[in-house]
Amino acid sequence: MRLRFAPYGSAMANTILVIYLGVLVLLYLASVVDEARFARERIGIIYSAQSEQGLLLEWVQPGLPAAEAGLESGDLIVASGGMALNALSDLDPLIEQAVASGTPLQLSVLRENDRFDTELTPGIDIDLTGLIAQFVLVCAYLGLTLLAARYRKRDLRARLLMIFVGLISIEMALPLAYTYGPGVLLAIALAWPIATGAQLAIELHLVSLIPQRLPLLRRQRWIVPAFYVIGATVAVLLSTLVLQEWSDTPPAADSWWGRADKLVMAAWACAVSLILIAQIIRTRPIRERQQAALVLLGLVPWLGYVAALLAWPEANWWNTSLAQLAEDLILLIFPIAVFFAIFRYGLFSVEGLVRRSLIYSIATGLLVLLLYGLLAAALPWISGRLGEQPGLWLVTALAVLLGVMFRPMQQGVTRWVERGLFPQRRALRQRLVRIASGLAAEQDADTLLERMTGELREALAIEWVAALIQHDRDPGRARKQAIGMDEQTAGELFRRIHPGSELFEHIARRHRPSTLTELSRRLPEAARGLDTLGADAFIPLRAQHRAIGVLCLSARQNGTLFTAEDLELLDLFSHQVATRLDNLKLFQDATYEGLTGLLRREAILEKLSEQCSSSLEKHQILAVVMLDLDHFKQINDTHGHLFGDQVLEDVAQAMRAHCRTSDALGRFGGEEFLLILPATDAEGARRVADKLIQAVASLAFRAPDSEAPISVSASAGVAVTDSSSHQDPVKRARELLTRADQALYRAKQQGRNRVVLAQ
Repeated sequence: MRLRFAPYGSAMANTILVIYLGVLVLLYLASVVDEARFARERIGIIYSAQSEQGLLLEWVQPGLPAAEAGLESGDLIVASGGMALNALSDLDPLIEQAVASGTPLQLSVLRENDRFDTELTPGIDIDLTGLIAQFVLVCAYLGLTLLAARYRKRDLRARLLMIFVGLISIEMALPLAYTYGPGVLLAIALAWPIATGAQLAIELHLVSLIPQRLPLLRRQRWIVPAFYVIGATVAVLLSTLVLQEWSDTPPAADSWWGRADKLVMAAWACAVSLILIAQIIRTRPIRERQQAALVLLGLVPWLGYVAALLAWPEANWWNTSLAQLAEDLILLIFPIAVFFAIFRYGLFSVEGLVRRSLIYSIATGLLVLLLYGLLAAALPWISGRLGEQPGLWLVTALAVLLGVMFRPMQQGVTRWVERGLFPQRRALRQRLVRIASGLAAEQDADTLLERMTGELREALAIEWVAALIQHDRDPGRARKQAIGMDEQTAGELFRRIHPGSELFEHIARRHRPSTLTELSRRLPEAARGLDTLGADAFIPLRAQHRAIGVLCLSARQNGTLFTAEDLELLDLFSHQVATRLDNLKLFQDATYEGLTGLLRREAILEKLSEQCSSSLEKHQILAVVMLDLDHFKQINDTHGHLFGDQVLEDVAQAMRAHCRTSDALGRFGGEEFLLILPATDAEGARRVADKLIQAVASLAFRAPDSEAPISVSASAGVAVTDSSSHQDPVKRARELLTRADQALYRAKQQGRNRVVLAQ
């Protein structure tokens, strides 16, 4: 599975990330060690007072050593092994000694003026369920933290969510410090109120921005700072209560710390709910209302938990491991709701964490396991109805049918997952398919590139798109197309990425899309400065296993980066575009000359045949001009054929500038050219021919072996259809060519550098 996370920015950001992950690991390991130690010494009691008479038990947890020893709520432990117990500090060393020696603890207990002795063996099994739940919870918040960190640069909500869930993940990894020293216990006890105050402020700020910023926050700018003042005040007050009670017994249910913590949770839940309700009421777009409503729905279990805690604060059930597990699961529901609301409603993308293929595989696998499980469970019932042998055959046949239906089931699950969880990705794929289908109809490479870059920019919602197509005969040249960027930016991009450059060769050689992050890591010098241009992704254009160009994409306008799934879709799209460009090149090579860029002899003759047929159908006049360069053989013999080729190329370019889009210009052979002019009479054809001759005469060439400028002239013959022309298209075309060639011959005889009309 290939994951591509956004760059976390500076070295400082990466350092903070490493420290954060290290702290989580260390805290969780400390929790495991603490739980292992505590399990060996745990007896399952809560006491509410200590005095000279002994330790008064407030609650005894069923199923643990204290309950098995016969202790009950309200009992008073007065002595152990003949030594009076006046404080918890007297009991702890005795428990440690019993654990170390493996002997039971001898206790003297007073119950309603009746005194009795009992034996208590400390120690229970490690709470693996609690540790696993803690691990899952920490990982869930860690994943959400990393996802939010990916989008933190351009979205305040992402930054707030990152800090909020990051604090919760650290809080959830904290050990309860049953077995650590007083200093560690005090530090952890103070971490809870400080984290509570910070989370309160950040969550109030966060929900005020979902789906959009509350209008009240724009009018009253003091509200947001007030959130953080409230959070800091709560942190200070709760920390003060912790310090006040630190020298006394640990806080019980009726302690000031316990009461204040419950009140803060209630006020916190109400404030967050009211803000979300206000967002739902004021928001008009249904999609945004659904987003806020989903976050509010995720709060409901937490609200119920807080209400139950306030309604039954004295219930001993809160102190059980089952209650702790229930609390952990309830707390997990809210981030799951926020997570789903975020990626489902388009703020971020779940594909930054997992690939779609993994989700498809898991969903399909679960469906298959469910169906085969149902078959296995139904086997006894079917055998009872049909008999053992027929039932077995029927179940076997159904199992084989499931195997045959696996592929259709997989496709159905894929469509269901795409529609339900990845609607935007599905829409992007369909959009790219439509763009590729439209490009298949284009017959010109420049038009295709212009249309492709424009439509791709709109589909991806990015600032600019640039494409470079390598010239086939000159590897150092390229056809360039850019949209959405000014000339200076485009020039800088093409200066860095061009055929023959290190970046171009690296992108084309990788056979898959490259990101700016990857290029910066592999080619730091060459890629330096690309970020200032806004570049983010680079897609090779490959056809027939060879690179023909590169597609460059800017970052998205909403700040999100291209995911691995996006790049895969763009890679498939680029293959279709490259194939179309390659096919166009094959067509161009078969239709147009490489030297002059004009139609080949076969192509121009085919055009003439088509125009003759069209002129007959539409009853239109048709003209042709046959043009030949004067004394061109002398130029070749004197200055060489390479110079002659340059003359032909420049002449063709000069003549093409005077042709209409409806005209067809081709190289008839050697230095001879043929121009087809639809719907043009003799006078119009003469004027066009005169312009062509003047354009050729205006050219000045410099040969390598001569300092003096060299000029070239041309002669032209013009032929036009009339009422006496053949009605057969093939014969009409042959007649026009013959007459134009005869007129050209007369132009040569009359002195060259002139136009002659056919008789």
